Amino acid sequence: MLSSAIGICGALISLIGWFVFHSFPMLIVGTFLFFIETAMEWNQLNSGAKALNFIIIIIGCIVGLFVNMPIYISAMLAINIYSALMVLLTIIIMLIGNRG
Repeated sequence: MLSSAIGICGALISLIGWFVFHSFPMLIVGTFLFFIETAMEWNQLNSGAKALNFIIIIIGCIVGLFVNMPIYISAMLAINIYSALMVLLTIIIMLIGNRG
């Protein structure tokens, strides 16, 4: 639960910081929180999930090349969009599981 809270905070900080305030430091802070969350859950991930983290970074870099954006920014955005989606799905699954 703590890692989910860290993950959603990181995703919100970075995505709101970048798309609303155009703040590069907020993007870095959010990405750093993603790496903290990933480090907390690394032993629980299977090899496919570990590889998916790297694939998301690569996809972000490729998208950055096509939209004339620095690849490090597009990679951080891809990481944080992926993190937001995964954390929201995790929270939804936990809420549904506690209902029954």
